[in-house]
Amino acid sequence: MGNKLDPRCQSIYDEYQKCYQEWQTNTEWRQYYHEGNSNECNELLNEFQYCAKEQISRMTGYVPDGELMKIREQVKKRKAAEQQQSQQEQQPENVTVSTQGCDDT
Repeated sequence: MGNKLDPRCQSIYDEYQKCYQEWQTNTEWRQYYHEGNSNECNELLNEFQYCAKEQISRMTGYVPDGELMKIREQVKKRKAAEQQQSQQEQQPENVTVSTQGCDDT
């Protein structure tokens, strides 16, 4: 593979580096110790790793061109839909409070 990185992967990695540097600059060490890394930055790192895996697969002929990224996009969409559904289920429905039978003195 050498040092030739797919431009798509390089742009994702550059975004990750920028995100991590900003997060590191804006985060106090105590917060890092208790909360860990930024979820947003970790997601970018995961995207970069998938992109790099796809590049390796293409170069070795293991997977047809672009198939891993298509699969990854499908997984991301399904995960987002599941997350949205779970958030909707967790939101309380409108509750009507009845004051009927209460003595207003």
